[in-house]
Amino acid sequence: MIYLGNSLKKLISIALALSLLGTGVQPASAQDAYNPDLVPNGENSAIFQIAESGTMVGFSQLTADAKAGDDKWVCDSLEDPECDIRKVSAIGGSGILPPCDSAKDEDCIVSLELGTLEAGFEKAQLIRSLEGMSFPEKKSVNFFQQSTPSLWDAPNAPSASGTTGYAVIVRARQFRNSSDKQFTTESFVASVVPYREAANPSCQSPKQITGTSDPVRGSRSKSVGIEGHSYDSAWSETGICGITQDFSEGTKVRLTIRLAKSVGGWFQGRMKNPVIAVSDFSKDNSEIVVEAEPAQVQRMLYMKDDVKDLTSKERQFATKNGFAGSWDRFVSWSEASRADTFEYLNFFKPKVKDTAAGFNTFWNFSSSGFGQGQCLSDSSKVLGIVTTNSMVYDGGVPKFSRGFLDYRVAGLHFESDGETEVIGSYDLVMRSDVARCLYGFSRAPVSATITISGEGDKSIATTVVSEKNGWLKLAAYGFTFSEKTIKVKLTQKKQTTITCIAPGKKTKKVTAAKPKCPSGFKKK
Repeated sequence: MIYLGNSLKKLISIALALSLLGTGVQPASAQDAYNPDLVPNGENSAIFQIAESGTMVGFSQLTADAKAGDDKWVCDSLEDPECDIRKVSAIGGSGILPPCDSAKDEDCIVSLELGTLEAGFEKAQLIRSLEGMSFPEKKSVNFFQQSTPSLWDAPNAPSASGTTGYAVIVRARQFRNSSDKQFTTESFVASVVPYREAANPSCQSPKQITGTSDPVRGSRSKSVGIEGHSYDSAWSETGICGITQDFSEGTKVRLTIRLAKSVGGWFQGRMKNPVIAVSDFSKDNSEIVVEAEPAQVQRMLYMKDDVKDLTSKERQFATKNGFAGSWDRFVSWSEASRADTFEYLNFFKPKVKDTAAGFNTFWNFSSSGFGQGQCLSDSSKVLGIVTTNSMVYDGGVPKFSRGFLDYRVAGLHFESDGETEVIGSYDLVMRSDVARCLYGFSRAPVSATITISGEGDKSIATTVVSEKNGWLKLAAYGFTFSEKTIKVKLTQKKQTTITCIAPGKKTKKVTAAKPKCPSGFKKK
């Protein structure tokens, strides 16, 4: 379960969008990453876009639910009298993990390392954690310290614009019903973002919205929402913003975190060629190491100068997908990982001439839930990670049907020049025992084929990239976009066992596709 429900997410989205529309933003540098939120627009304009799924929300927040009705409000801390668990139905925390202070710390960031395809990784140096909202840990109820994004320096791996600063934002959600004795960590998202630091008096640290004018806050004096944060920057604090940059081509990132073991199942991500390792750190925490290249993701943007010209269908999409503002000016977006965003993209595709407005480079991964059936539903461990650069993708786990693992993706066909084709990437890394469970395989080596249905059932020439340390890795690169289903089929050659005998009647069994007796032995 994810605590922030649709109504609360929409409310926070409205607060964020209104904050962006109502304040000045740092003028973009020619070298800054593409930002659809900074595209010039008029007072009566309407903007539609496909947004990433919460990877840039860089603040912690603690929220309570009323025992009856939809009333929600923010908490100053777990000790806030208005958030006493005996007086509310539930408390939810969306907290940023801090850097680890010691080798024994839990729920924290161990290290950030960067390198290139040619050179090895080097550890980035921690600069500081940002100012902003934070909540102290309370071990008696399993509540971890909720902090702020941390800033790191990696001189060996400059961004595309030459900056060396990287923000690490690992946000985990905790939840506790009034009947629960402790909080449970349910989900997380981890991002590494290159930035340039820019002075700007309009930048400020995120803070809770207070006052009496919010009609959805019920009878409480503190409403649900955030001021001082917008999607025009990777992070912000008083007088300073971190403006997002692109990764340099050929960069590799390795992030090590400690996280509650309750966050298992499947992960998803915006990255390429990932390698994942998971180990026990303590009774409650796993140590998770993910290394990969960033993914280059094309962005969609459709704009009308006057909302009076909107069609009824466009107004329906605006209302359904993140409508923010008033009908004389608004921003609408649909999240890339949502199933109904396929319809959203297909509707706007001809309006934007099947052409992207720009691109961003992302490096992030997050929990995506659990699959169906014995092999895909084990919540006690990380089962695998699926990553892609497609504009829209299935945000859940791969679906196993008729011997295939299926995964749906979609995107615009051309880059922003209207001529260059967008080239897709897809990676699947899964536990070897999960793959063998699905197909009933033995421990013998397996091979794989990947088919992209939707463009003439073109087969991608691929094999198992590697099987190492208990992980099976597959990849498909080089396909172009419309709406496609990626189908993964694993196979294993039939194994035969023979018995070999040596002088002295010493015997040895050999199992293989074409078994042969070793030197000094003969087949019995």
